[in-house]
Amino acid sequence: MGQSAHHSFGSKIGIRYAVATRDGDMGQDLRIAMIVGLTATILPSVGILMVWLQNKTQFAAIKDSMKQGFDAVDRRFDDMRDLWRGELRGFEERLGAKLN
Repeated sequence: MGQSAHHSFGSKIGIRYAVATRDGDMGQDLRIAMIVGLTATILPSVGILMVWLQNKTQFAAIKDSMKQGFDAVDRRFDDMRDLWRGELRGFEERLGAKLN
């Protein structure tokens, strides 16, 4: 199988890499390119992860704040329900006393 059978870009790079490393003139450049490529991939990924974690904690804080607000409203409704029950009980007692 000769070089003419491979027409893809990757195979051409592989052939050039094999020739360059045999000659010793491109091995260092390839290592530097790989390091730069990995760095260019890893740094944005870490940045995205950090932003995601920060947003997650902010959403948790907002959720806790909303829960506290709703708990306060629930307590107010409970207090009003108890007040109305007490008032209704007193009204029933006065009404029963007048009817008897």
